[in-house]
Amino acid sequence: DFEGGLRFVLAAAWLFCPETVEYRGCVFLEDRFDPANVDNWFRDLDGSREHVEIMVNAVALWDVFTNTDLVDENRFGEELPQLAMAIGECWQGILSRRYPDRDVTVRVTGEEDRDYGPTVTFWTQPARGPRPED
Repeated sequence: DFEGGLRFVLAAAWLFCPETVEYRGCVFLEDRFDPANVDNWFRDLDGSREHVEIMVNAVALWDVFTNTDLVDENRFGEELPQLAMAIGECWQGILSRRYPDRDVTVRVTGEEDRDYGPTVTFWTQPARGPRPED
């Protein structure tokens, strides 16, 4: 409850509880969605919905925190992968609840991904069977 804290929480909400859109039988993060870009990915990936969703929905945390020096391994080496896991857990629950007719898979990569750092992405497919009622 520090002064100005609400603005930080609101800024983080999009990361933990992202808005989504449906397009061409897929689910995309709204802030990453551009129909022309998605159409290009469909062409480049031979129409593979799963691979298009994986590419478009990928959020590399290094790209989110561009104004923070992330080189300090002692300071961020463990925290960013933990943050990626927390985001992934949130996405799994939120997207599964939001799209009960789809199977949602969230993939989190950690510090082993040296090119992009910790990354979170997801893909969906039609549900394979009945889901238990809440």
